[in-house]
Amino acid sequence: ERERHRRRPQTLDGRTVAVGETGGLDAVARAVAAALLACGGRAVLLQHPDPRAHAAEANALEVDCYLGLALRDDGSASGCSTSYYRSPDGWESPEGLRLAELVQSAVVPVLGATDAGVRGMAVPVLRETRMPAVVTSLGAATVVVERSADLAAALTDALRRWVAPTIDA
Repeated sequence: ERERHRRRPQTLDGRTVAVGETGGLDAVARAVAAALLACGGRAVLLQHPDPRAHAAEANALEVDCYLGLALRDDGSASGCSTSYYRSPDGWESPEGLRLAELVQSAVVPVLGATDAGVRGMAVPVLRETRMPAVVTSLGAATVVVERSADLAAALTDALRRWVAPTIDA
């Protein structure tokens, strides 16, 4: 996974990101897509209530990564967490983890949210995608929408840092 990532362009130019949301974050997803476009990247908006449909479409389009946006569903409106794929037996996506860490560090300050951390999970959209994939669970809808432009810029910056060469490359 890391080697495949290193062989791709080290900027957002020529990269395609699937930006997925399962409902309620259409404006934010569109803001992220516009910010990516302004930085030379491409975005594919995936808007379907079933995350498995997102995985299937992202795979069919062979995007470089999947960025899922969700509202928190655990009652913690002020918290923010980001998940990447980790199997029940402990294998994890190294590039998914790296992207999750970058996304988490970018969105928490923008939203003024409680940092609920980075989590390895085996939910369908993370398990079924064939590229690095993350889902960031954001805080209260009002704050997320109100700060959508800043959030889009922060997510784009995280993606830009993810595609940049790493020191150990």
